[in-house]
Amino acid sequence: MNWQTVVAFMQANWQTMVAFLQALLTPTIAVLTVVIAVAQYGLAKAKFRHELYERRSAVFKATMQFIAQVTSGEMRSSMRRTPFCEIPLR
Repeated sequence: MNWQTVVAFMQANWQTMVAFLQALLTPTIAVLTVVIAVAQYGLAKAKFRHELYERRSAVFKATMQFIAQVTSGEMRSSMRRTPFCEIPLR
């Protein structure tokens, strides 16, 4: 099959080719939309896990600091407990 044969075929059947390409457009857009949606889902899941880790990490660090203060005898007044109580849990 040479170039001239392809050109002759396209000239003879151009309406069929246009209809074929039009028919492929909708499924192509649908597949692209699904690919983008799956990528966004993965990104949102990773972001959620990162934010959850950050919150848990802050609580863990404050708890460890509080325990260290209690065990070392530094915890004498209620004023020192306020930073631990002010950690946002949400």
